[in-house]
Amino acid sequence: DDIDVSARTEKGIIILNTLLLDKPKEINSYLTHEIVHVLQQCFNDGPTQGSNEDDYLDNKFEQEAFREQSEYISETKGDKAAKDYIGHVLDHHDVEGKERKERKKQLLQLAAIAMVFGRNYTL
Repeated sequence: DDIDVSARTEKGIIILNTLLLDKPKEINSYLTHEIVHVLQQCFNDGPTQGSNEDDYLDNKFEQEAFREQSEYISETKGDKAAKDYIGHVLDHHDVEGKERKERKKQLLQLAAIAMVFGRNYTL
């Protein structure tokens, strides 16, 4: 679909931006993120909290999806690619200065903790 983000999941249905057709090597990364949302929405005890630009990086459901996506990128393309993707996310959300350094560290730790302790570990 022609949506304002790369991908979105609504009521268990994944919607990909048509622009991803021009980047076929990136589709699996976004699908990894969105499949986490499908599982959250279909198998959680209640509805998931939606996110918007203001709370995206603080939303626990987004953090879980981002953790899986970062791990996927790291496993398939290497740690540098995962770090670069994190940088892209922070650029997109205009995170700068001290907050950027802290967010990057936090998001890298989320992915690293998942790799060390298993996927079900949460902060």
